[in-house]
Amino acid sequence: MSGIAALLLAAAAALQEPPTPRNGPEGGSREGPIFSLTGEGRVSIPVDGEVVPSRTTWFFFVPTTIKGTRYDDLFSNGTGVCLEATLTYEHPSRTSESLIWHTGGYLKVSYDAFEGSSHSDEIGNFIDTRSWEITTAIIGFRGGIRGTGGLFAEGRVGVGPVYYGAVKATFDLEGGPPASGELLAPTVGVASELGLKLGYRSEKMEIAFGMNLEIQGGPHRGDDVSTVVKPDAILFLSFTLGIGLRF
Repeated sequence: MSGIAALLLAAAAALQEPPTPRNGPEGGSREGPIFSLTGEGRVSIPVDGEVVPSRTTWFFFVPTTIKGTRYDDLFSNGTGVCLEATLTYEHPSRTSESLIWHTGGYLKVSYDAFEGSSHSDEIGNFIDTRSWEITTAIIGFRGGIRGTGGLFAEGRVGVGPVYYGAVKATFDLEGGPPASGELLAPTVGVASELGLKLGYRSEKMEIAFGMNLEIQGGPHRGDDVSTVVKPDAILFLSFTLGIGLRF
């Protein structure tokens, strides 16, 4: 959090400096690559994925789904922080002097913490989880457009590793005796994201709101639970709000 506070102070100082006149919108395009460093706050919502799979049974030739346990049954929405570095090339539009295209790459590291909760599913399992921590590193491509007034829109796609921390829990699986132990094991997996950013960008700073769909390979089953627990991939919807400096 101290890093984000430093970025806020530096951005405020940059805004007090007189702008350097350039052609084009809000400072125009700049020659050569532009490096930026951004700090963001995050909210991550688990929207799909199961820890205990649902089952399908047949009753008089009619399929019936017995719901298992989903990630969002066991964990609250996550909150966290993100640090992102980007390298950008700007390209003036050939059709309008008021528009500037930009392309480049990005590298970001995110940390999210999820509070645990208890849940009883339709199969007969009871699980009471502790907190869960997830760290993700994504490298990818970004591209967008900036118009009059410095407003910009940007799309992005990336992939990288994800680290899941261990999750401890108290559980009663399929009518067995109550027990406590490791529900989800520490795991390194693969994550990907498809995102959109909207915001304001000047020559020296930017403020942006982001929305991402993040698909992550699920964690491994913990050592203290049976094969009833079969964690699958997770789909997160995340929202970010950040401020960055451009160099």
